[in-house]
Amino acid sequence: LGHMSFPFAPDWYNNAIHEWIYRFHMEVFVFLSAFLIRYSFKGVSSLGNYMKYVGRKFKKFFIPFLLVGLVVALSKAWSYGIIKSEIWGYMWESLKCLLLYPMRSEASFLWYIYVLFGFYLVSPLVVKFPSWIKMILCILSMGLPLLGANHFLGGYLFCKYTFFYFLGILCAEGWEQLRDIKTWIIGLLSVPFLLWSFRYMSSCLNPDIEGTFLEIGPQGFDILSGCLALPFLYFVARLIQKVNWISSILTQISKNCFWIYLLQMFVLEKM
Repeated sequence: LGHMSFPFAPDWYNNAIHEWIYRFHMEVFVFLSAFLIRYSFKGVSSLGNYMKYVGRKFKKFFIPFLLVGLVVALSKAWSYGIIKSEIWGYMWESLKCLLLYPMRSEASFLWYIYVLFGFYLVSPLVVKFPSWIKMILCILSMGLPLLGANHFLGGYLFCKYTFFYFLGILCAEGWEQLRDIKTWIIGLLSVPFLLWSFRYMSSCLNPDIEGTFLEIGPQGFDILSGCLALPFLYFVARLIQKVNWISSILTQISKNCFWIYLLQMFVLEKM
């Protein structure tokens, strides 16, 4: 939903709900991915084990990234009417762009898999850091979006989302403490997000209403809105957990979320 705006949808969806989702959805997605990377991490004790670890992640993430990216490029070549004698040159340039500038490739929507693979590569080292070092790195990474990095090797994307990577790692390591927090306290912590959401969507629908303080700053600096969303979504998750049939359905979906992500991007391309 964060990626899709529908021409037939009413203004309150395209100009408000869609924009609202876009302000925090990828920040939350990176946080959850990092949380699960740390929560499921089984340890790497040697260089040989690390290479096996990288090989598994390469097979699971980067090979599908390459295959889907090249299929998209090939379909684009067909739609552009590129002649057969030029197809190999076009595909070679598409491959280089996919590897070096994923956000500028024909399959730019696959950037998340590229970034996720990068986070997997550094995680065995990050996990070994003491918690205080992780906390310092997490705080310092809040300033990375201000560096103005370009898109080479996904640099801009790593700068934008590294804070949520470290935050996810830290929360996974403190999971027992998080579980002990009362649900009503999480509910109270969700109130700022609800207030911001109401004000933000109101300003989207009514040009006379000024934007919120979160709109101050460089484009793409969505750390604050992402942070506000996390307690709210955790609160919703706790409520969902109490409804067995919803929890069961979402569990089944989550087991296949990687492939669902890839397939729904083809739907996005068609739209």
